[in-house]
Amino acid sequence: MENKEYLDLSVHEIKNILSAISGYSEFIYRGLVDGQKALDMAGKIKCMSEILADFADKKYMYDLLHNHLYHSDFEKINLLEELNMVERDIRMKIHSSSELQVQCDRTLEVYADRLLIKELLFALLENAVKYSMDETPVEVVCKEQKEEVVIQIRNSSMEITSEEMEHLTDPYYRVDKAASRKMGGQGFGLAVAREIIELHSGSMSMNYLDGWMYVELRLKINNG
Repeated sequence: MENKEYLDLSVHEIKNILSAISGYSEFIYRGLVDGQKALDMAGKIKCMSEILADFADKKYMYDLLHNHLYHSDFEKINLLEELNMVERDIRMKIHSSSELQVQCDRTLEVYADRLLIKELLFALLENAVKYSMDETPVEVVCKEQKEEVVIQIRNSSMEITSEEMEHLTDPYYRVDKAASRKMGGQGFGLAVAREIIELHSGSMSMNYLDGWMYVELRLKINNG
């Protein structure tokens, strides 16, 4: 996709959200609603404002990484500690009864940028929790293979075609646009994840099979 198309989509997304915020604000400002209706609209304004802020954060991170403007700082990072912090942050942001079932050795480490590894794990696990069908558990398994750490994520999922799979990491791409908008998705989470993996010289594979989404990450354990 050309830069102008990205820009057009970005402006379109922002204008849609701001238009909705403006519409609800107008009803409240003019006193056309009161009581519970006014409270409901105020809640929608708050939710959309948070979506807009999240969109701005993710797009900024994507642009930094895609244009090679991010200055990374690599170090040894305890993977389980990062997963625990990410799980806590997801619980604060998303109201879902889907459990995160994590299997990870307490001593397992990756050589990575701390901010980016957190962004990577958050993007993938947030996505898995949001779109998990029937609030089934999201499974995370971490293991060491030779000089790499392998992180495997599995969650139940709506059906995704092979053609759709090819575009999952494209900016602005959403398989189910209506559901994504309802849950605040702006099509940048997996695009950011891909950029982070590339910066770390790692790999990320995604597959859909019989109602389940499988994501596998491979990252270096040591500097080398």
